[in-house]
Formats: sequence, structure tokens, C-alpha cells
Amino acid sequence: MSNILNLKGVKFFAIVVLAMAVLATFGMVAVQTASADCSITMTLRVGSTGDEVKCLQAIVGATADGKFGPLTKAAVMAWQSGHSLVADGVVGPLTRAALVSGGSMSTTLPAGCTSTAGYSPTTGTSCSTVVVTPPAAGCEGGNLFNSNTGASCTGAVVVASGPVSVSLASNNPASSTIVATQATADLAHFTFSGVGTVTGVVLQRIGVSADSTPSNVYLFDGATRMTDAASVSNNGKVTFSVPSGIFTVNGSKTIAIKSDIATGTSGQTLGFTLASFTTAAGTSSVNLSGNIHTIASATLAAVSAGTVTPSGATITPAANVTVWQSTLNVSQRDVWMKRIALRNVGSAPAASFQNFKLFVNGIQVATALGLDVNGYVTFDLMAAPVLLTSGSRVVRVDTDVISGASRTVQFSLRNAADVDFVDSSFNVNIAPTSAPWTPTTASTISGSSGGTLTIEKDTTSPSTNVTLAGSDINIATFRVTAYGEAIKIETLSGGFTFTDGGTANAAATLRNGRLLISSDSGTNYVQYGSTATLVAAGTSFTLNYTVVPGTPVLVQLHADIFDNDGTGTLDTSDTLLGRIIAGSSNAQRVDSLGSFSTAAASANTLTIASASITLTKNGTYANQTTSLPATNFRIGSWNLAGSSVEDVLLTTLSFDINDGVAGTEFDEGDIRNMYVVMKNASGTIVAQPAPIDTLGTGADQNFSINYTLLKNQNVTFDLYANLTDDGLDMVAGVSGGSDNVDDDDGFATVFQVSGTSLVSGQTVTGGNGTATVAGQTISEAAATITATKNSSSPVAGIVYDNQTITSLDAKFAAVTAAFDITDITLTLPAAGATVVQNVMLYEGGTLIATAPGGAETVTFSGLTWNVPATGSGYKVLSVKLQLGTIGVGGGTTGASILTTLTAFTAVNKSTGVSAAGTVTAATSSALNAFAAIPVITQVTLASNSLLNTSARPLLRFKVDATGGDIAWGFLTFKVTKDAATTVGTDATTGITLWDVTAGGNTSVVGVFTNAATVYGAGAGPADIGFVPTAEQTISGSKTYELRGNIAAADASGDFVTVTLDNDSAAIVASDQLTDIDADTDAPIIWSDISASSHATTTNDWTSDFGVKNLPVADSLNWPA
Repeated sequence: MSNILNLKGVKFFAIVVLAMAVLATFGMVAVQTASADCSITMTLRVGSTGDEVKCLQAIVGATADGKFGPLTKAAVMAWQSGHSLVADGVVGPLTRAALVSGGSMSTTLPAGCTSTAGYSPTTGTSCSTVVVTPPAAGCEGGNLFNSNTGASCTGAVVVASGPVSVSLASNNPASSTIVATQATADLAHFTFSGVGTVTGVVLQRIGVSADSTPSNVYLFDGATRMTDAASVSNNGKVTFSVPSGIFTVNGSKTIAIKSDIATGTSGQTLGFTLASFTTAAGTSSVNLSGNIHTIASATLAAVSAGTVTPSGATITPAANVTVWQSTLNVSQRDVWMKRIALRNVGSAPAASFQNFKLFVNGIQVATALGLDVNGYVTFDLMAAPVLLTSGSRVVRVDTDVISGASRTVQFSLRNAADVDFVDSSFNVNIAPTSAPWTPTTASTISGSSGGTLTIEKDTTSPSTNVTLAGSDINIATFRVTAYGEAIKIETLSGGFTFTDGGTANAAATLRNGRLLISSDSGTNYVQYGSTATLVAAGTSFTLNYTVVPGTPVLVQLHADIFDNDGTGTLDTSDTLLGRIIAGSSNAQRVDSLGSFSTAAASANTLTIASASITLTKNGTYANQTTSLPATNFRIGSWNLAGSSVEDVLLTTLSFDINDGVAGTEFDEGDIRNMYVVMKNASGTIVAQPAPIDTLGTGADQNFSINYTLLKNQNVTFDLYANLTDDGLDMVAGVSGGSDNVDDDDGFATVFQVSGTSLVSGQTVTGGNGTATVAGQTISEAAATITATKNSSSPVAGIVYDNQTITSLDAKFAAVTAAFDITDITLTLPAAGATVVQNVMLYEGGTLIATAPGGAETVTFSGLTWNVPATGSGYKVLSVKLQLGTIGVGGGTTGASILTTLTAFTAVNKSTGVSAAGTVTAATSSALNAFAAIPVITQVTLASNSLLNTSARPLLRFKVDATGGDIAWGFLTFKVTKDAATTVGTDATTGITLWDVTAGGNTSVVGVFTNAATVYGAGAGPADIGFVPTAEQTISGSKTYELRGNIAAADASGDFVTVTLDNDSAAIVASDQLTDIDADTDAPIIWSDISASSHATTTNDWTSDFGVKNLPVADSLNWPA
């Protein structure tokens, strides 16, 4: 309720009336507090008195008695909180400046001042003086728009100066059909650009319509209504005039013209022209017209509201309080809800509410932060409209009520312009029935009980283990929230529940208990009250801390995990549950006064743990074999996981050689220059102490470090050494033949790491807590290296000349030691030597060496190609052959270029000894070289249906001549079919071959030899042989089609399959065509045309071996 109503007595009212009369005489307008214009020129805080305090109290809603006490401070803090200021209760320059935009009165700075800093160059007065001006006449009571002029009552709008222009907006509504009786029809959009404040807008109605047709005209900025309704004058004009400014342009702003449409207006047309607008620079005539809209008649959907609640209720400040609810009845058809704005017409200030939520049938559909300066909360659902299906739908608004004790709450849907209900069929806004929708009686915030306080476990409260003997450990975090008014917590008791984890202990107390409070969401904490022993039943801490509504605070309970009274002992596995103990009249309501008791709250159960670190053998590093000597050999690898409860300072690394793992001769004397490398989780070396050159017999080898292993962090340890056979038995201390390290002799290193926990000061040992952890077994073995043919070697085939091809991929695998390959010997067949110009060795894409060809034996010397030992994989060496020209004056056609790695020499990297390696089956697949080669691919038939027709296409294939021209002189096709179907007419006719290259259709003349099963009964396979009358030469490529006469195909399942096969497992030596065609079923006999005076009688013909893509086949099937 207003401050006037808070002041009792007729006498006071008379004084108010007299004061108003006097002020009116001097041209002043009284405000609700009955004070005249007032100013705040100084910093105000608790203890301040006088007129400026009264002025402040009038603004923040406190009793205007001129005394700045606790109630005024609480009101100031609530006001500051609602205006994004530090809620400290002190009215300094920032708060005074905020009164300009956030107060219920308009404010100005002294003449000559542009901010609150410094002094006026005009008058010399302090610029921190803020002059507060009461609301204009017609804006009393917090009206949204002036009841006299229609102007905005949003407070001080600074009239900016500068050029402003206007244009038709890019989203201006197109001509459309609107409906009589609809609400807020969107008629025109205008975009204002520049910098300045628009104080006047004049619209002109256009179209064939009456002045009464647009019954209520509004200006909108997006979803925000900027004006109350205006009517059209008898000259068709609509005038909005607000000297303080309707809206300010700073860049650009688009304004929408919307209007309710009167009933009985069907058939009329309506639009609006922006006739003029006014800024500080003057009035500009623009005459920009929107589009004309046609009015139709329709029966629109309807939305009415049932009883609005809560009504006359007492609202207790809390989260998620329902402040408006009604059952909406949707009739005719479904309705889309796109916007709804409710106004609080009660006396509770905007700062009393935050975090609004809109629900439809219990489902949250929208949110809003708070009320605007006019008391409205607007839910904009344009991006995600909510469909209200026909029938009853419960719409509810919840909010967090955080202050406003004794003030009233009455949220209301004021008029049709405050909601967008859109008819789902006609897509026009409909007017809500019987608005406003308002509770019958205002509700009151905590009218009888006053403010409340909640204490609850915060989500940040610790839940992991705590360290035994840890200092100042946070054992609980609580969130404390005030509702209704500021609450002063005088004392708060912290305690804990103790559970014995196994050993019988007396009840414990905790040393150095204390409470800390954060008012900035946990960024900074400040201790309140003294440090004291924390007892389980509760230790009281004096706080005298005021919690402001809307600004929750976090409270932490800290203590040392140490029993302070000596009667009991805290052990690992014991648990602690931090608690706030229920108070007794320990909280004071700042506004409504009166004390109450705070409630109890519990945090998470924490387990007391001691620091432990876990050492394990690195599973990614296997047991190793090596030959001797070996330099900088990794003899062990371990992982260390840090403590989960505290940091640990690592100080000692202890290693011991266990020489009894395999054999007895591999001992400390054979290990020299031992050193350890420690790396963090990212692989960075963090410690590498000095090496130990000579190991002691039977003793630990200790390294000192100083490294802090952070909680929950991991590190790795790699142990290296030089290994060599010293010929001595370290146990017996004697030498002899039997004391040498033999194959399979081995050892393992056991490891222990020690340190001190940095919180509890305990000695911590890695391993399983006390024992060492054995590493990998290191065994001596003879070093070997073997070469074999790798699976990536090319398959058998044919190649053409004048290119470089890979003939062999040789795999080199080293065991125990790494090797450097120094010499490699390869061999080629005699004919192949005539084809190969150069031989090259490659590792991947890297050239290793090159040697000239032309000989059967090719040797590479002086290599330094390294092959790592087993465990690092193997290496592959590719042999590439550079081929020269084949034919007249060149190499032999069809020559085999079979490549064999016959020998190699390698140097053991550990011993430096050079020896021959082992070669096992390191020969390439069969490869033969020609001047050119054919490549045959299948081509898809136009149809695969089996029909009884002549010259039916059976198989289409393409022959590419690769590397040069080729010729062919013989083909064999294999036919498989059902027993009844026949292909061809007889032994020589009914089958034809056609050259169909590039769409051609030329018969290839020749003689067919058809097996009886082809043209007669039987399933096959059976052959069709073809010898062309003249050899067929191909330069580039040719496409062929085999055709045949089909008969006797008559049933589902009948089929014919024709295949150009590949039946040669080895190369057929080059010869005359007439000699090779003795192979009567050769799929193809072809020539690389490499012989001098090539003919069918020259020795440059061969068969199908290695021809790529063979076999090719196609099938015809009887249509289903």
C-alpha cells in the first residue's frame, strides 16, 4: 500500500492537504510522500537524518521519518539489489546516479554536469548532487501511461538531440486480410535511424474505412507496448505526443503500428501513413504509407478466463510462488499464445520479485527475469508459440518472492493489447473476453509472519574424502536465503555427526572450527565469529550478518581433521557429516521485527582418509630380450597414481635388481650407468636425478628427488641402464666360464617410491603401501635379423614398359637388437635383365639407394638402413624397377622380372658385429613385362532380360590398350545356362561379335566354333571360340558386344551366363599366334606388337595370364 495509507490520523492528512495546496501555489506538484521537489547531495547511511533522508525514504518505500535506521537500510539494500547495485545499504554516488533510471521519480544532474563525477563548470556545485523530481500530473500511483495525455510514465527519458530519419521497415506487413473484432492487427512498420528522441508521432488513416474502424491504436517496439490506446480524430489523424519522449533512437529502431478492429467493419480497407514525427530538431513531415489491408468478417476463436487466483491470500516469500493462475476456456478452435504481459497493480515494488516462469497445464513454456519499471512482466513466446487446444487450459505464473513484507500483490492482464492470442485458422489476434483478468482481492506478502530464512546444503558442498590431520578443511557448504525482508543472523551453530569406521573411538571434537560467509557466489569468503573447537552437538558462532532478500549467501563450515580434546582418536574410515544446528531465537527480522529460530541443515557425509599412492608396473611396456652389450636400455617402467586426498612430496626412489628371475648370471655387475626418468601425465620430464654408475651388490639403488605429486595426478618412471657381460658372478665374486651371461639369463628390477603427505605429514610409500613392485623381466638372447617377402608385395601379373614398378616388398624383422643393413643382393632372370634399366630401394616414399640394371645380379653396398629390435615392429623395403623399352632394339617381350632378395649383411647395433642376415622366401610374385598390355572391363548391358530373340546381346566388354597398341587374334567365351535354352543356331552360326565403340555397330568378321551344348540341350559350361578373319588392333580402347540367337527359353529360372574367363596360372611364353591357339579354350590370345614386321606369325603373342579384371561375365534371366 502507499506511504500515505501507512500514515495514520486525520491530522496528518490535513497537513498533507495543506502542504499540497501551498506547493500548488508555487507551481509544484506534491508526491505520494507529501514532500516537494527534493535533492540528495550527500552520501547517506545508517545514522543520517534530515530532509534528504526523507527524500530517500520516499523513493525506496520506507517510512519517511527522516531517520536512517535499520529499516531504511534494509529498504535501501532491497532497492539496490533490484537495480543491480552492491546491496550495502549506503547511498553513495553510484546509487544516487541509479535513481535516474530506477526510481519512481525522474532525476536530473546539476546544470553543466554530464555525469556524477567532479563539479559543474557552470555553477561550481558538485555533480554528485542528484535532483529528484516527482512524477508528472496523470502519472501518480505508478501509472504506465499518463491518464491526461497518454504519454509514457516510465520516468525520466532524456531527450537526445541529433538527426533522425525514417523509412518504411524491411519487415513492413504486406497487404493482408484482417478480421473485424480482432485485436492488435499489425498494420505498418517504420524504421527510425540516427540519434535522437522522438517526442511526437502523427499517423493518418488511409483506405476506405471510418475513423472508428481502428478502435484502439498502439505503438509497439517488438513485444513491448509503448503507449496506451489512442483514437482516430475526425480528420483521420492519430496523434501521440510526449514531450519527454516516446522513444529514443540510437542507431535504428523499428516501430509497429497496431490497432484493434471494430465490429461491423467487414468490407472496409485500412492502413496508416506516418504523416510526421517530432524530435528536438523539430517536426519532420514524411508521409510514408504502409500497405492497405482488407477487413473481412469471420467467427474467431474465443478465450475467456475463469476465476483468477490467488485472491486475498497471504503470500510467504519463497521460491516458485504462484502469483497468477486461471483456467482459460478456448472455444471455436485452437489458439496460439505468442505473448502475454501481466502487471502487478498491488503495492509490492518490482524488487520484490525475480525469476518469473509461465506454465501451461503444468508445463513450463517461458521465463522472464523480473518486472519492468512499469510493473509489467512480459513473456515473449514469438520464437516458440504455445498451442492452446480447444477446451480448458490452466495458465499459471510463478515467481520468487524475495521481499515486500506487508505489501500487496495483484497481477492482472489489463487489456487486449497485453496478450497475443492468435486464431489457428485465420492467423489473426483475438481479443480476450472480459479483460481485465484480475484477482478479486489483492494478496499480501507475509502480512502476519514477516520474513523467513532458509538454510540448505549447497551443490558445491564437498563430497569427497577428507585428509586425516588436514588443516582448515571445508566440511560443509550451505546456501542461506532470505525471503520477504532482510534477516539478521545473530548467531549460528555448526556441528557434525561422527561415525566410527571400525576402531572403537570415543566421540571426537574438531580443532579450529570456524564459519565463513560469501556474498558473491563463492568467489570470496570472509570469516565471521571467532575460531573455536567444533563439537558434534554444535558450536555457536556470533555472526551479526544481515542476509538481503534476492541475494543468497554461502556459508562454509571449516575445521582441522584433528581431535582437539584428546578423548578420542580420528582414524581413517571414520566419517563426518557437517551440520548447521537448529538455532534458538537467533535470527532477527529487520523490517517487521521479531526474532525466530533458524532451522537445521545437513551436508554430505565425508570419509576420513590417509594419503596413499599406488605404484604399478606399466602394462604397455612388455618383458624385453636384448643382446649384450646394450646402451641406454629401458630395464623397467612403472606408473604412479597420486593420493586422492592430499598432495605428496616424493623424496626417494629405491630400485633393487632381482637376478634370480631367469638363470643366475645376469646380476648387478652386468648393469652400469643406471638412471631414472620421471614424466608427468603430459609426457614432460619433471625429474631425472644423476645416474648411478656402479651398482652395489645385493643393495637398493637409491635416487633422491624433490617433487610434489599433486592430488589425483599421475606420473611415470622409466629406468634405463647400460647392459654388458662383466664375466663375474657378483654373488660369489669370482670369474670363470660359467659366470658369463648366457642366452635366457635374465633379471627384473623391483621399485619403491617414498615421500611425505603435505597436509597430514604422514610417511607415504608407493607399491601396495609397503612393498615394492617388480618391473619387466629383461633377458639376454642372441640377436637375429630375417628378411622375408611381405604381404604387401604385388600379386602376379603383367606390366608394360617405360615405367617404374614395384616388384617386391621385403620385410626385415630384428630380434633382441637393432641392426643397420649395409649390403643387399638381388637377382633377376636373364631376360628380365634386358628390360630393367635401374633398381631402386625405397622405405615408403623415401629413396634409400639406386643401382644400375642390365645384369642378373644387382648389389647395393654402403647402406646404413636401420631396423629396430622386436617391440618396435619391423621395416619394409620396397624394390622398384625402372623398365626400359621392350621390342626392336630393346628388351625381350614377355620377359620375367621375378625379383629375389638373395643375401644381405647387417651390423648389430649393440655389439657392432657385422654378419650375414637370414633370408627366407624373399622372392616376388611372377611378373612379366611387355611393350603394351590389355586391360579388360565389363560394360553394363542395356537389358538383362532373357528373351527368345535373335542377336540378343549376351556380354559387353571393353579392351583398353595400356602402354601402347595391342592386337588380339583369338577369344573363348564360356556359356553356362539352363538345359533347355539354346544359344546360337549350330556349330558355326547364330553367334556374332560386334564393335560398338562410341555408339558404333560394326560386325567383327571371323569364324565361330560353338560347342554342341551351346546351341543344343545341356547346361554347360561349354565354349564359344572365335577367330577373327584379321587380327584386331586396338589403339586406345574398343568396346565389343557378343550377341546370340536365343530359343527355348520359356520359364522362370531360365538363364544364360557368358564369361570371358581367366584360366592361365602362369605366363604362356611369347610365340606365334598359330602355336598359341592350340590352347583352344584360351580366353584371349593377344600381342604387344613388339616384333619387327609384326604379324600372326611373329613371336610376340601370348595368352590371358595377368590380364587385369578377368574374368568378366554377365547373365540374362527370364523375366519374373
